[in-house]
Amino acid sequence: MSAIQKSLINRYESKGEEIFDDKNIYVCEACGFIALSEDLPEICPVCKAPKSRFTKVG
Repeated sequence: MSAIQKSLINRYESKGEEIFDDKNIYVCEACGFIALSEDLPEICPVCKAPKSRFTKVG
């Protein structure tokens, strides 16, 4: 499990379902970065892949 995944799990454990309020889950296909945001990220902060490499999963 990556540090990013652990961070997301820790936030979920402390805040519950409210971390998803008005947010979507996007995963970078290039490196696996998980973005929890309202809009599709323009660029991956980890590997610098363009937004076309993100898949919406939630």
